[in-house]
Amino acid sequence: NRCRFLSREEENLILEVSKPRLRNLVIILVDTGARLSEALDLLWDNVDLDSTNKASITFMRTKNGIPRRIPLTLRAKNLLLELWEAGKNLNKHVFLYHAPGTHEPVPYKDPHGAWKTTLRESGVDKSLRIHDLRHTFASRLVSKGVPILDVSKLLGHKSITMTMRYPHLAP
Repeated sequence: NRCRFLSREEENLILEVSKPRLRNLVIILVDTGARLSEALDLLWDNVDLDSTNKASITFMRTKNGIPRRIPLTLRAKNLLLELWEAGKNLNKHVFLYHAPGTHEPVPYKDPHGAWKTTLRESGVDKSLRIHDLRHTFASRLVSKGVPILDVSKLLGHKSITMTMRYPHLAP
């Protein structure tokens, strides 16, 4: 079981050279632990940016079929506020893409080409997968002392067995 995750330096390099649509997606993946499909399927109806509550997103279409609510970091909340203001009422999907020759944005569906370009331009090891951003989220939580059961719930694992690849990172 491969468990590759980003260093802060690698994350900064990737964010520096990424096109905005990929940069936004990377931030959400690193800060929420979402699977790529969960993030790309995210609808504004499932984003709660209300300042009276802890901002959160709810992934409705998950791998195990059970919706999962994730509290947002300040960085993720601010990003989503910017995206909302820039494109409110354009589409139900959070992540949009302006395809060449189109007037209206469409849901962003396949970032793999942009990901490969970003890795090449950033100098980050090209074997890094988008899914490794999920490992980054989990690894950072564990290294901060978040209980492994909480990490398991945030990742949406049905069994803690899947989450047991991270405890060696605990302080």
